[in-house]
This record gives sequence, C-alpha cells and structure tokens, in this order.
Amino acid sequence: MNTTEIKIGTFEIVDINSIKPSEYNREICDKHVSKQGESLKDLNWAGPLKVDNQYNLMDGHHKYTWCLRNNVDRMPVYKMWWLDNLTPKQVLSVILKLNAKTLNWKPEMLLSRYGKLDEDYRIADEEQQRYGVKNMPPSTLIYAFFNEASSSDKFREGRCRIVNLEHAEKILTELSRLRSEYGDSMVGGTEMREIARQSHVCFKQDIKYFHYLIDEYEDMLRSNHPYTNNIKQLRKHLDKKVKRYANK
Repeated sequence: MNTTEIKIGTFEIVDINSIKPSEYNREICDKHVSKQGESLKDLNWAGPLKVDNQYNLMDGHHKYTWCLRNNVDRMPVYKMWWLDNLTPKQVLSVILKLNAKTLNWKPEMLLSRYGKLDEDYRIADEEQQRYGVKNMPPSTLIYAFFNEASSSDKFREGRCRIVNLEHAEKILTELSRLRSEYGDSMVGGTEMREIARQSHVCFKQDIKYFHYLIDEYEDMLRSNHPYTNNIKQLRKHLDKKVKRYANK
C-alpha cells in the first residue's frame, strides 16, 4: 500500500533576536497584539511561532511583536526545515497559506505586498494609492486591471497579469468620474465592479462598445433608474443593451 510522506518540523527554544520578522506580512494591528499578549499571559506558550529553515517568521507576527515590546527574550518555534532559502514571493505565499483562515488579508494589502515583488501588482497598487480605497474600491480596481475577482485564488496567489493597461486606465477614469458626479450611494462598489467586468467584454469587441456601456449606465444614473442599485437587474439590463447595440 502506498503511503504519503508528510514532513515533520522540529521544535526549538530560541532567542528572540534569532527570529526574522517578514516585511511581507500584513500591517501589525495593536489591538491584535494586545489580544495575543492576553492569551500568552493566560495560557503561556500553548502554541509556538512558525519559522522556516533560516528562522524567517512565517506565522505569529503579532505574538512576536508583543514579546518584543514586553522584553520576552526566549520563545518556542516550530522550524519547517524544508522551507529553505525561499524567495521573497515564496515567503509571502507561505505566510498567506498559513494565515488564510485566521487573518483578514484585504485586497489592498495583497496589492501592496505583491507590489513589492511583482511589476503588474506594483502598477495596480500605485493606482490604488492614487485613487484611495474610498473613491475606488479595491475589488473594482482589481477587475479593471486583471479582470479577476479579488477573492480568486489567482489574485490571492499573485498570479494575475494586467489584461490591458490602457483599457484599465479608461475604466478607472470613467468609474471615478461617475462616482464623483453621482455619489457612492448611487455608484456603489458592487455596481462599479460589474461595470468593470462588462467593460472587458466590450473591449474584446471594440472600444465603441465600452463607450456605449458607460453612456447607457450614466443615462440610468441621470434618470434614477430602479435597476441602478439592483445588481442582478443592472447586469441583465446593460448586457441586453450592449448586445442590441452590437447587432445593429
């Protein structure tokens, strides 16, 4: 019978100075640091930090930060020795896999982190910084650049490529203008994401279909059309309009 070999790491007690926190981890949250400190004082070291073969910290940054701030100089680690001489992108990938179910990695965090390692993500991150999260929801920007949902494995694993930079900039310019003119209550994040998605479909045919899509959506906003805040109806309505326009 075939058996599956699953590697087992080693447990060590190390000096805090031996551990190397990762610059690719999410931003440290003071509230979460305090929670980890309370847990340590209550349960002591019930679970070790996780490190690779070079003692790069893979999991436990908030617990590590609390120890650093409170002069705790020795701590247990679980060393995953098979993670050896990883590239920065591999380090980030491991951190995300270890924390996928316990940490809230927002799309803009992923853009920022992968942006340190990947040119396409860097370009998208720069635009996110320029527009701001309030004016341009990250999920919309991600669709504009990558034609991919922010929750997809492809995006979260840093494998997306910019579909067309010029098209992305046109999508963002128009959506930003509409949101500025009609307000975020009418031009919400879900609706913006849908327009970005449909824009890619239009661009595959001809840029004139994209302009028609934007014009039709703006007509709906001007007339306060009941479908503007009903994403299912909005999707059907605009899809039907563009198809009719294409068949003229």
